[in-house]
Amino acid sequence: MKPERLISYAILCCITFATLGLVLSQQIAPAHRLAYAFLLLTAAVYQVRQLRWNRWVFNICAILVLVLSLVYGIWFAEYPILAAIYFIGYIILLRAFELSTTRDCKFALLLSLFEISAASLMLISLRYFFLLAAWLAAALFSLCLITIYSRAPVKKPLPAPARLFGLITSASLFSIAFGLLLFFFLPRIGFSLLSLPMETGRAWSGYSSTITVGEVSKILENRTPVMRVHTDVPNEIPGLKWRMRAMDYYESNSWHDRLG
Repeated sequence: MKPERLISYAILCCITFATLGLVLSQQIAPAHRLAYAFLLLTAAVYQVRQLRWNRWVFNICAILVLVLSLVYGIWFAEYPILAAIYFIGYIILLRAFELSTTRDCKFALLLSLFEISAASLMLISLRYFFLLAAWLAAALFSLCLITIYSRAPVKKPLPAPARLFGLITSASLFSIAFGLLLFFFLPRIGFSLLSLPMETGRAWSGYSSTITVGEVSKILENRTPVMRVHTDVPNEIPGLKWRMRAMDYYESNSWHDRLG
């Protein structure tokens, strides 16, 4: 196999692992997840079969996809950062069709780094750890191939498979071990960053199972019905009152309703 093809396949693996981080996220709209999966599969077939499409047709389709992603992100995305993630996801999948030169591969690898980083904002399960480890291995393999091939004064065949495999495997294992140390020692949060409220200093009226003492917020009226009552009595009962929640447990400057 030619070195150029091997590098393009390695970069395609990086793009695959990074895109799966978005496809597996529940915060990405189902339509976009299907579009990502379709474009990824099409790009894989395009690279493996070494197909060639008409340049004008490809450019028109790419512009159309990017414009639609921007329109969706501006008008329908819940957060601005989510719109940017949509756009990056489509850019990298379109770049997966153009991996013919070393420059294209480097640019696609850089975009996949942005995409796998964006996936960390939305995936908090162990699946992201496995995707990140797989992406790191594929990225290190790609960088080693690009470095070995691009620094050769004359484009020669790659070194012997055993030597090449040993070099890349040792570098990958060292990097993954270092990444594991960072993974276990750096503090992490137990929820997605995009699930955090974007506005602070506000609270809603209505029911809550917890009351924090001394909390100062701007109270907004919540018109959501808290209950619907149906009785067999034809006429209204005068002076009827309903017993609401009672906070019975105090801890860490907050009252809680443990009885429900």
